[in-house]
Amino acid sequence: MTRVLILLLLPLLALAAMDGWELTVQNPAAGRDCAGDLLAADAMLRRNAAALASTGAGSEIAGVNRLAGDRSGRLSRANYELILRCLAWKDQTKGAVDLLAGPLNRLWGLSEVGEALQGQLAGDSSCQLRSGPAAASPALPGPWPSPAALDSALALARDGGAYFVDLGVLLRSPGMAIDLDPLLDGVLADRAADSLRALGQTGLRLRVGKVWRDDGIGKPWELPLVDPLTRGELGRVELAGRSLALADLTTPALTLEGRPVAELVDPRSGLPAGGADVGVTAAWALADSGEKARAWANTLALLGPEEGLPLLATAPGVEGAVLFSREGRPAWRASAGFPLQSPRGIPAAR
Repeated sequence: MTRVLILLLLPLLALAAMDGWELTVQNPAAGRDCAGDLLAADAMLRRNAAALASTGAGSEIAGVNRLAGDRSGRLSRANYELILRCLAWKDQTKGAVDLLAGPLNRLWGLSEVGEALQGQLAGDSSCQLRSGPAAASPALPGPWPSPAALDSALALARDGGAYFVDLGVLLRSPGMAIDLDPLLDGVLADRAADSLRALGQTGLRLRVGKVWRDDGIGKPWELPLVDPLTRGELGRVELAGRSLALADLTTPALTLEGRPVAELVDPRSGLPAGGADVGVTAAWALADSGEKARAWANTLALLGPEEGLPLLATAPGVEGAVLFSREGRPAWRASAGFPLQSPRGIPAAR
């Protein structure tokens, strides 16, 4: 079995914690330049990451945001259909995933933390593009947001004034903003899989940010689940034609006035995730697409096991697990179909 691997680092795009991607083809298509196809997929991912970012001169989404309250911005058909599909996530997740939460992410500085990092082609027989280490969490200037500023951002996020006409999107009020960053690594994993399959490549194992996707052809991909705090392995799961997403609340995206800000903001409260009322350390979700896995991992992280897992049970074909704190001790709770029920060293919570 020939294996071709490409590693690279993409922009650190705010909430998605984009720490790079890794594309593996286990069964290269006969007669094709597999390394060339991987490089083409790399270029496609970079274009898509730039087009879907919430800020940036070349971003389709940022272009719509700049026209808020003025006129509609046009999107490519693929991105227009993505926006329409993502509208449904708010209802399915009880508000935990909301693509109109851009004003909240901007309030906390989470739409401005990323810079594109370049990789280098190794030029050896394995056709690898390797990146350097991820940048440390930045400290941004400015005060911790005031209650008045938070209320203003919440009002914009809850406005709901988005209108769609023939590839055009109109945001009713100035200051409104679409933000796909919380779902971006899942969306990009799906697009990478589609791109490589269209070229005839199979046996795909893809990682984009903290989303892993396997196309179900060949030996199942065995992945470790790691406690983000201790770095200890909790156990392993096998991906076979599914996607796995991790929402990690232990590493802050940035600091304001010396206080850490998580990389995920709760659209319902406008506050960074990881509050004491939930106490979630990390959450995982398994689904048939990267986008769906990412949406549900974020939902479990924000809602916690008590509210999140019952809601997850209403989503056919999705399984999840939550690592959280109970009385100062780590605890674990998983849906009935999640492949890891008893992690090492952590009791399952009832």
